[in-house]
Amino acid sequence: MAITMEASAVPSGNPTTSYTITIPAATLADDILILSNTNRDSDTDPSVTDNEGAGAWAKVGENGRLSVWWKRATSSTASKTITAGTQTGSSSGVLKVYRGCRLGTPYENVTTEGNASGDESHAAITPTRDGCMVILCISNATNDLATTTHAATNPSSLSLVEKLSTGGSDCSNGQAHGIQTGSAGSTGTLSWAQVNAISASVVLDLIPAATLTAAAGSFSMTGNAASLLA
Repeated sequence: MAITMEASAVPSGNPTTSYTITIPAATLADDILILSNTNRDSDTDPSVTDNEGAGAWAKVGENGRLSVWWKRATSSTASKTITAGTQTGSSSGVLKVYRGCRLGTPYENVTTEGNASGDESHAAITPTRDGCMVILCISNATNDLATTTHAATNPSSLSLVEKLSTGGSDCSNGQAHGIQTGSAGSTGTLSWAQVNAISASVVLDLIPAATLTAAAGSFSMTGNAASLLA
């Protein structure tokens, strides 16, 4: 089963110390929610909760004022409200919903970088399974700066959702994704374009669910079927 990005959402308005995001109605049980967050004036993690009453948000990784969070959806997750609070100055976030990821921990290869002004790149990662979804999260905490032209070797391009906040002293957050084609291997350097400024990035990949096929009265297992709960 190929991984797909099913829906996305961002906060309304121009958030300062907190924001809310409505989880898309298209969300189904076992979808993976990835929230990328910028807390402009503090390295302290935001509080990330929702009103579903089941399943906590867990941090994937962070680099200073950029943090990335995930949760596996249940049958009642759709249309609930995420609150990202206890932030300082200005905040921003992007939520994406991914389908077709393995059970257990759905991600691997989490790497973080702090990027100097004029350095819009992130070192390659190497997914271990065919068909992984590569995710690049970018935070600009010095201003509400837009990013463009998100690319790598495989995937050759990544699709961006971004939120620019002019609340407080301004900040921005973007989450770009692209699926690898062919056999698993290095992504090559991930890159983007923006007005030169200090930024932060977090990269990871999502692992596809196993594929079960029936042949001559027996089942064969491909992909990551042998480690569904790893």
